Amino acid sequence: MVQKEALLAVLLGLIVIGGTVTTFVVLGGDDNSIGTENEKQQDNSDDGITATLDAVPRISAWNVTHSWDGDKPTVFGVAFDEDLANITVNMVVFDQNMTQITSPISFSVNPDDGTWNSDIPLSQPGHWIVLVAAMDAAGQSSNASPIHVITVAPDETVVEIMFLWTQPAENSTMGSLSGILVHEFPETCSINYSPGGQMPITSPVNNSTGEYNFDIDVETTNLSGNIVADCGLFINFDPVSISVLLPIAEESGDEDSDGITDETDNCQSTPLNEPVYSDGCSDSQLDEDSDGVNDSIDECENTPSGESVDGVGCSDSQKDDDEDGVNNTLDNCPNTP
Repeated sequence: MVQKEALLAVLLGLIVIGGTVTTFVVLGGDDNSIGTENEKQQDNSDDGITATLDAVPRISAWNVTHSWDGDKPTVFGVAFDEDLANITVNMVVFDQNMTQITSPISFSVNPDDGTWNSDIPLSQPGHWIVLVAAMDAAGQSSNASPIHVITVAPDETVVEIMFLWTQPAENSTMGSLSGILVHEFPETCSINYSPGGQMPITSPVNNSTGEYNFDIDVETTNLSGNIVADCGLFINFDPVSISVLLPIAEESGDEDSDGITDETDNCQSTPLNEPVYSDGCSDSQLDEDSDGVNDSIDECENTPSGESVDGVGCSDSQKDDDEDGVNNTLDNCPNTP
């Protein structure tokens, strides 16, 4: 007689966090119940049916590092079983403190090779621990396998304010304060002009370009005030403020009429109608990499010191004329097809 197989219920994981209980259970045979290979395949003399082994499923998974892009990260792995068509993966997401974040999520595996994947329903940056287990049709479960999912927050910098003051036209009292907020995520930005002793004036910010515009009545609005901007997706930066004096006459103490008073203006002769930064300089007056080509037409930022550049600010080490991935300085075959 074939020795009967005994099933042993083993409690693999019992997690009780804040009143939420998640249990992973494995059912499997002990060493004495499995029998020899001959016993497993021995014909039953009474009915001629061949006994088959219903093994406990197994599961493997890989840790994931995901750069934030607004999408949900995907976890993936592979399950092992003799009947992959009836394997279900159960998944629960926890934070770093092992506080359960999601209800159990269940999905099937690829019946051909056992591979599986699933999005976790969290798109914000953070470090998550995902427990997965494979279960077969008989209710047997694999060990719970942990996956570390790290979603890395994007780079963010403090907002830069560019602005342009346009004085009222003849016979008008309405001037225009316009410009651009320079930030990685302009859709998170807000801006206001705070005239001295008066209520702030707000302006919508273009979600794509960061552009803004204020209409300023020079007869009713204090032209000495602050432009205040606040931007940030995941970082809570302090608001950035620029003190300005919006001129309506040349004797206002702002010789180039860019809105930055002469005593704090690093660029005293800003061309008319060019937006400036908080130091009173426009792009046409800046040369961040000191290559002799101003930033407004410089197509190659961060030119190495001492290298000669062409008319658009690019040195040979920054060019790749034949687009083969090797810059001109190192390219021994400059005309690669």
